[in-house]
Amino acid sequence: MAQRARIVLLSAGGLGPTAIARELSCTRQTVVSWRERYRTLGLTGLVDAPRSGRPTSVSSADILLRTLCPPPLGFQRWSSRLLGAELGISNASVASAWRAWGIRPTRHGGMRLATDPVLDVDVARVLGLYVAAGVGALAIECGPPVPGDRAPVARRPDVGDLGVGDARVGDLGDGSLADVGDGAIAFLRSIPSGGAPHPQAIIVAGATPWWLPDDEHRSAIHVAGSYRSWSRLVRVACLMAGARPRGAASVGALCAALRCRDPDAAFSWSVG
Repeated sequence: MAQRARIVLLSAGGLGPTAIARELSCTRQTVVSWRERYRTLGLTGLVDAPRSGRPTSVSSADILLRTLCPPPLGFQRWSSRLLGAELGISNASVASAWRAWGIRPTRHGGMRLATDPVLDVDVARVLGLYVAAGVGALAIECGPPVPGDRAPVARRPDVGDLGVGDARVGDLGDGSLADVGDGAIAFLRSIPSGGAPHPQAIIVAGATPWWLPDDEHRSAIHVAGSYRSWSRLVRVACLMAGARPRGAASVGALCAALRCRDPDAAFSWSVG
């Protein structure tokens, strides 16, 4: 109800749907839907209809974006019940969206990512991304929580529409599997060393990386269950990094590189 009321108030104040969506970290369609319901039905249009099986009016992307915003004063993290009340949906819908994105909020803006092993992290910046036939790897720098110094989600750079989930690119020919492995190892060796104060983690797609030597980066590897899960975690990590100035700069550089990517070739980028 709180978000719906703010949509109505901001609309009455002269803001358009795009500006309201940016302000509230939701989609433009969410703004339009609730604004039209208010125009048609008045205040009763902002109340959930008492019928079972109705489709949710809040997408999983909306839930993700709101999860990455700070919880109300007095709360250290979102619970599914608290966020459901904020968005006017059931806590089961929130929990389902969190499972789909592979996340669970922790204290002070951190996130537990559904990898093997589980990764509890607050992403300070993105260090690199590698995408090739059968391989996806994201390198991140982990940082301490910054509960009071986060950029609004709507202002953070987002890789959501840049095709990072297309992990099977190119036309594999003879010997290309070895080339992919060599390229992935070269990518890891290009990642700058962070040192103990800033631990690093590598999130890889699909399965334990067959291309990784036993003596290299093994302790930092966290495996996502599928390419789709991995690509969603890439987006989550980039949105988290965008909360900080250095992190936003790293994600912006990655976005710029992805826009110039050759879709028929392996992609390798590391922060300068």
